[in-house]
Amino acid sequence: MNKKKITLQLIAQKANVSIATVSRVLNGNECVDERIKNKINEIIKSDGYNRKKKNKKIISVIIPDITNPFFANIIQGIEVTANLYGYHIVLSQYRENRDILNKYFKEIGNIGISGYIIIPSIGNTEYFKDIMKKSNAPIIFLDRKVDIENTNYVGSNNEEGAYNATKYLIDLGHKKIVYMAGAKNISSEKERFSGFIMALNENDIDFDIRKYYKTADFDFDESYKQMKEIIKSNGLVDGKNFDLPNIMCFVRSDVYIDNKSQIEKEISGLGNEDDMAVYIVVDNIADKLKIMGMRKKYPVRFIYARKNSESIHIIHIDSRLNSMLIAEKRDDDWVYPKGQIFVAKIKDLVGLYEKFGDTLFKKNVRNAIERDTNDVEQSIRDTLAKEPHNFWFYNNGITILADKVSCEDDKSIKLYSKDGLDFSVINGAQTITACANFFYNSEEPDEVKKKAENAYVLLRVITIIEKNDIESDKKHEAKEEKTSMERRISVSLNRQKPIDNEDLAMNSSLVSFINSMDGNNELFFSIVRKGEEQQEKSYSLFDVAKYILSANLQNPSGAKNAYKGYLLKMNGDKFKREDVFPQVAKAEEFIKKYGFVNVAANLEKIYKNQKKRLVIVENDKQQKYKYLLENGEYYFISCVFRALFSKYVGERNNWNEDILHTVMEKMRTGIGEEVLNQYKNMITSIEVNDKIEYDDMKKTELYGIIINSKQYESFKNNIMELFFSQEEYSRFFEFVE
Repeated sequence: MNKKKITLQLIAQKANVSIATVSRVLNGNECVDERIKNKINEIIKSDGYNRKKKNKKIISVIIPDITNPFFANIIQGIEVTANLYGYHIVLSQYRENRDILNKYFKEIGNIGISGYIIIPSIGNTEYFKDIMKKSNAPIIFLDRKVDIENTNYVGSNNEEGAYNATKYLIDLGHKKIVYMAGAKNISSEKERFSGFIMALNENDIDFDIRKYYKTADFDFDESYKQMKEIIKSNGLVDGKNFDLPNIMCFVRSDVYIDNKSQIEKEISGLGNEDDMAVYIVVDNIADKLKIMGMRKKYPVRFIYARKNSESIHIIHIDSRLNSMLIAEKRDDDWVYPKGQIFVAKIKDLVGLYEKFGDTLFKKNVRNAIERDTNDVEQSIRDTLAKEPHNFWFYNNGITILADKVSCEDDKSIKLYSKDGLDFSVINGAQTITACANFFYNSEEPDEVKKKAENAYVLLRVITIIEKNDIESDKKHEAKEEKTSMERRISVSLNRQKPIDNEDLAMNSSLVSFINSMDGNNELFFSIVRKGEEQQEKSYSLFDVAKYILSANLQNPSGAKNAYKGYLLKMNGDKFKREDVFPQVAKAEEFIKKYGFVNVAANLEKIYKNQKKRLVIVENDKQQKYKYLLENGEYYFISCVFRALFSKYVGERNNWNEDILHTVMEKMRTGIGEEVLNQYKNMITSIEVNDKIEYDDMKKTELYGIIINSKQYESFKNNIMELFFSQEEYSRFFEFVE
């Protein structure tokens, strides 16, 4: 006869109570009479009722200390992943207390836990053996190992990490390395110390454990105190001046590349950026270069963790004969460069300068890049006078760009100038002019000059070859491509670094025209190279681009997030971004297309001069806007321009000179402070849900929210009243909305 299945209904009938009362007893509800509870438990025990609990998709996470930021990051990752799979977590901290841990297991076990994730504490291995025997749910130990067979464990490679960190310091030349230990009895600490000692032993470095080993038990304040004392006591630095960043962030390179924005957002919430250090662990140079090329909110340092066991390194070369001639030809190119290398007499090259003068340097852009120093020219002349036989070794060489070159024998080459000068010295102009001064304009004895005529120099001749089969309708484009390649080669050689779009742009006809305008018009300005001293009304080309983006094109987020390489990219002699840099050839055209730039530059100056006052927040609500007020100069320019010049923004051919002069005159009266007050009041009165962060300012949505608000309409009216009298407003009414 089959045994009858025990159910809640049968237990309730035997105990003469309701099914609900039985359920409350099974779930540990205290609101049941003790006599009835005992009766139900006796029936359950005698009849053999299975108390198996229903899995409620809950994971219990048990950690030693919730205040440890390392554990906090782990919990966040667990919760995000659990939610993806429809699970919830229950978090418990036991503060290294066995009794608290015992209570958690007893109480949490009654709610139907799906599994446990436990970070074990110090010296509790034996206790977890008992827990694993009693638990029906799976247990995973995290970060720290327990000495129990057949356990599940997830953790870092602590030994390798400590080894790499120590090896990095050793490679930098350090031998006195302090080890700040955590709790000695946990597995992760033992593994880290093992990796530390392994790196020291491999490099024959003795470790004085009495001087350089300290224990702080993961306490930040204690770590700081111990480190300060150990450095002071060992004479490494003055303890009074010793300071360390309070926050040190470490991240793997691939994780940083994929999650840079999120990482920066989390870092920004940790504290003052001046009090933190961000370290990126890389094991390949490609990741390092990629990160170096990123726009980063915080400076980073690299820990290179790749091990190298090779002792011989091979570099492949062409044959020695072919090394003197190289051509970069590809099937899909209309033009390609060809280069030849010679050892040439410097006197012959000076002879070319005597024949053609400065025309010899017509394609040399060095003067557009930087001025040379007299010290270099004097060094060249001294070498000719004292060591002409070593001139080849001491000089960088000369490069000529030629349409045609021929080598009819092994003693000479020929350059041609049949229809004008078909060649140009694009690198080494300073060498030739300095040598010309030596031969023709110095007081050196004739015998010294005669001896110097046998000085040689490294000569490189580059020819840009056009293919013969270019279609007739493509010849113009091929010619532009040839001109562009010539300019790029010249600039790159003179800069001695990879080509920069700004180098090409500074040599364009537009920049030459802007810098050639002379007169007292306050709307004129000049363009200077990056790094050069900027006088009044002189700006870098990149700054001009950002003024145009924010003021005229009404794109403050684009100006904030501007990329120089893209904005200043050239297409032949013209800028690829013609909406930013349209061509002009007359002063009248310049006023209509660029006359507003000085107004934008003055607004930026007002903003930066008053920024400290601007970013003072007076209440919690204004705190949301602090980053925008502190770093939003282009938003300020855009908002003021839209208020003053709503008829003009977005257009490029109708800026009115009279209204621009009127605004410039009003700005000289000192109304900048009041303009900033109006701007701050407008910005901080707009309702936003969240605090405005760096990434928000790179998005177009933020500016849309500002200019479509009712607060902006009020700001616009106030700005108009500040800048224009009633008579001026009437005079410009047809231009200003």
